[in-house]
Parts: sequence; C-alpha cells; structure tokens
Amino acid sequence: MGRPEKALYASAQRLLRRFEAEQIPFIGPIGSDLVAWNLNPATSLTAWFHRDSTAPGSASLEEGLQLLSRLESQLAVLKECEEDTRDALGDWADLAQKYQIPPSSHLSFAGVPAYMAAAACEAGMELLTEHVLNLTDPLGIYGSLDEEQEDEDERGLGVEELAQTVLQRAAATGIDLTNKSDISGRLHALVDVLYRTPKIKLKYEPFEWVYEGLNPLLLPKVLRKRKGTPAALAVAAAAVGRRVNVSLLPMPAASIEAGAGQDPDAAIPVENLPPDLQQRVSSSTQAAAPGPGQWLLKVFADTSTSRSPEDTLNRSNEEYNSVKGNNNNNNGVEIEDLGLYVDPSNGHILSSLEIQTKFPAVGHLSPAEWQEQSVLRTWQGLCRIAMQAHQRRGESDFVAHWMFICLALDPSAPEWNRALAAPEVK
Repeated sequence: MGRPEKALYASAQRLLRRFEAEQIPFIGPIGSDLVAWNLNPATSLTAWFHRDSTAPGSASLEEGLQLLSRLESQLAVLKECEEDTRDALGDWADLAQKYQIPPSSHLSFAGVPAYMAAAACEAGMELLTEHVLNLTDPLGIYGSLDEEQEDEDERGLGVEELAQTVLQRAAATGIDLTNKSDISGRLHALVDVLYRTPKIKLKYEPFEWVYEGLNPLLLPKVLRKRKGTPAALAVAAAAVGRRVNVSLLPMPAASIEAGAGQDPDAAIPVENLPPDLQQRVSSSTQAAAPGPGQWLLKVFADTSTSRSPEDTLNRSNEEYNSVKGNNNNNNGVEIEDLGLYVDPSNGHILSSLEIQTKFPAVGHLSPAEWQEQSVLRTWQGLCRIAMQAHQRRGESDFVAHWMFICLALDPSAPEWNRALAAPEVK
C-alpha cells in the first residue's frame, strides 16, 4: 500500500469512528460488496484497502476516493432522522457491537457454533419487538387488553416452556438430545412439538396488517397466538432449537420486497421526513400489500462440546462472547452440510434438492455462507417487514423510522437510490 492509499485508509478509519461516535450502525459502504457479515466493518475496510495492488480488482486510488465520498454521504443521510430514530439506531449499533466478531480473530459467524448465531438472531427480534411496542403502544395499554381478552386454554407457551416440552417429549420417546449423531431424532422431536402438538402448534395463516397491527411479526405475540409471519415463526423455532441442541438458522428465502409498493393510487405521505429527504423519497413510498415472504431454517450440526439439555435452557451471551473472543482457532467448529431445511410456516422438513428447485435465491448458498449471513439477513428482513407493515397501515411517521433503520443495516437497500438522489428542481 502506497502513501496515498495509506492516507485514504486512515481517512476511512476516521469516518468509521464518526459512525461510532454518532451511534449509527455501519455495515458497509453503499454501492460496494464490503458487507460486514461479522458485524465488524473494520475488518471489511481493512481487507479492501490491503488487497494486493497488482491483483485484478484491487483497490485503486480512484476507488478509494469514491469510497470515502460514499461514506460521507451515507453518514449525512442517516444523521437526518428524528431524535427517536437516532436513539433506535444507537440501540442497533450497540447490538451489532455486542455480537460482532473481533477483527483479530479472522472469524465470521461461520466460525462460531450455529446456536450462538441463532442467539444473535433472537436478540435482533427482541430489539425489534421492543422498538415496535415503544412506537405503537408506549403505555402498554393495547397489549394488556389483548392479554385480558385471551382464553387461558388457547394461550400459547413461551420459548422456555416450549423448550421444556421438547425435552420432555424427547425423553418420553427415547431420544437423547445430547447425542449429536442423532440429528434426525432431535429435529423431529422439535418439529413434532412446535408444529404437530394440539394447543401448541405454530402456523402461518394469511392476515392483513391493517387489522392485525404488527402482532404477527412480534415474537411474544406470535407465541401467545400461536400464529404469525414466517419470519417470526423462523426466529421462534431457532430460539427453541438452540435451547435443546437443535441448531437452526433463519434466512429470508427470497429478496424481501422493497419499501416502495406497486399501487400508484396508494401513495403514503412522508411529511415526517426531513424536507430534502422527503422530496427524494415520497414519490416511491406507496402502500402495496406485499406478502409476508417465505423464510427458511437451515439445520446445522455443531461439533463443539456436547451439552446436557439442562445447560441449553439458559444459553448466555457470556458464552457467546467467550467463543467469539478466542482468537487462536475456530473453536473446534466444523460445518457439516446436512442437506436439511425446515419451512417455518408449517414445519415441513425439506432437502437441499427441494430448496435449490423452489428457492434458487438461497439454494446456492454453502453451509458456511448461510451461517455467516444468517444474522445480518435476519435483522435486515425483520426491519424491512416492520416498515412494510406500517406502510400498509398508512403510518407514514413509522415508515420513515423503519426506513432509516433499513438504510443503516443494509448498504444495498433500494431506498438508498432515492435517499442519495439530487433534490428535484421545481
């Protein structure tokens, strides 16, 4: 790396620190392939600037200048949001910091046990749920009314209760959940409880955001009602699975539709956006009725140390941090392609061949790529669905809130094209 490139690299590092100081999550520069799947953008920037200058596709001085310009524009757009949204961005930045892989470890999420990546997916769902409720029901009035109106016999179980039920079912049928070679038995015990047991089984049923609110997306609501979006069902199954030695990682099975709808007569005003950004975005923010989107769960066989069922019920973030902080090796984690997937909408177990045929957008991903990308793609997908739901309900202020979250978590989000477009001259 020559002196000019070193100067550019130093400038990029300073910009990264500005993102951190502003408490804005940074996943990668817009318009580049530098996606920090490990939630640690410093590693991506370092790799990009330290590419062999003689190699094809290496970083050039011109590319470095363009990169800095994009970073400046990216930060400027994200700083335009309202104060409440800035606070929410800070929460997502903290979450990314909490689960990022240290740069010295040279690891991605593919280098830690799959159940730990599942924990990060679950944490993203918990944060999204907290933000949605703070925005839509800050006093908790509607949530309390919903619970009072529920029939006690019809109320579903929580994650921990579901995990206990799976353990009891496995014990009753002679399945040893600590036997890592019996993956099929453990998986079927989980699926039978979550999707086949009366008064427990989870399912997806068509719904309308206008009437249901965001309840079909929120894990606590979904577990109580025992039905929800495929995204929420996927995170629920992964959450139960990681507590019973069944490692499942969620992923959107196709590109989730962009925030802009297709119905030209259903435009939503976005007057709550800053004036210049409002002008650039309003023409593309419409209230189409996108479907909930298909999600999948990939089954992983963690080859790390066996755990007793009791150990799995209260998996802590401290354990996650102890593994990701081991910088000397991959902690004995080997990724074996089991060729098994679960449809979270109905509990059907699918093969690799079926996935490649039905879901080509993700069927080509290797096990390592799936494990590496699952966390960030899950966070991105959940936030985009939240934006779509508010969009369908005509809640433009909430649409603006989630649009900024989507922009921050996804440098390839289609909304960036509008956000960075020059204001129209009238």
